[in-house]
Parts: sequence; structure tokens; C-alpha cells
Amino acid sequence: LRVLNFKRLSALLREKVMEATEQGLTLSYAIVRHMAVRLNREHRLNEDFRASKSWIAKFVLECGGD
Repeated sequence: LRVLNFKRLSALLREKVMEATEQGLTLSYAIVRHMAVRLNREHRLNEDFRASKSWIAKFVLECGGD
């Protein structure tokens, strides 16, 4: 269940990041982290999720970011 929740969170976050970049916004790691924590809380996906630097870095790499 935990792995599925992380996949769900990644999908939700990817959608929000795409929306923001389509609007011309530049997103820092800190902003993406904040978005991830907020989405996780709103959807009650992963208890004690903190969006570590390594989690955000992995997310950005998987999305094709630099």
C-alpha cells in the first residue's frame, strides 16, 4: 500500500508541476517539496512523509528535470 501511495503522490505532483510550468512558472526544489507535502497531506497518502531532498531529486529526475 505504501508503494502505491508514493506512486499516487508522484502522479498528483507531476500533474501539478506540469500545470505550473505550462503557466510559465519556474519551480525550485523548495516549491516542489512544499507542493509534495501539501498534496500528501490533502490526500492522506503517506504518514510522516517529509519529502526529503533525495525524494525530490528522484522525482525531478524521473520527470526529466535537471
